[in-house]
Amino acid sequence: KTKLVKPETLERLHTPAPPGPGEPKYAMGWMISDGQPWAGGAALTHAGSNTMWYAVAWLAPEKDFAVVIACNQANDKACNDAALALIADHFKGERR
Repeated sequence: KTKLVKPETLERLHTPAPPGPGEPKYAMGWMISDGQPWAGGAALTHAGSNTMWYAVAWLAPEKDFAVVIACNQANDKACNDAALALIADHFKGERR
């Protein structure tokens, strides 16, 4: 099985730099969220807009799960609501 990225490279990309006081954990473009029980560990997220479109990604490496949403409006609420709905639907009935 061929791997595109070495495991140690993935580890580096997902390891946050030490945050400053009151700053969130951030690792090479990914915000690290420890407060997402569905993720089974740290969740990674990234979002952005080109002023016309908005996209958000949530990854749960411990669960081998990811959701990516893009909306044709520069409004984070629609994408975030869709991502949360898909996450809830995927993990419904799962014990945390």
